[in-house]
Amino acid sequence: MTTKDAIVRARISPDIKQSAELILTKLGLNTSQAINLFFSKIIANRGIPFSLNLEDEDIPENYTKITDENNLKSIIGLE
Repeated sequence: MTTKDAIVRARISPDIKQSAELILTKLGLNTSQAINLFFSKIIANRGIPFSLNLEDEDIPENYTKITDENNLKSIIGLE
């Protein structure tokens, strides 16, 4: 059995952390479990598990601006 004693530290926006944790809680996950899932997918995919390419329509004018937690919840359908 592998021990889970490696530590990962990252600096992120408090708003992003809080919003992500709200979603993770609804999924029944904590932050450590989500990071483990993400890292496992990186290994399985041998890369980032989603596209990082820009499309022609990917310009700032077309982005949806997230202004606060309630705005984020409405954008992703949690309200």
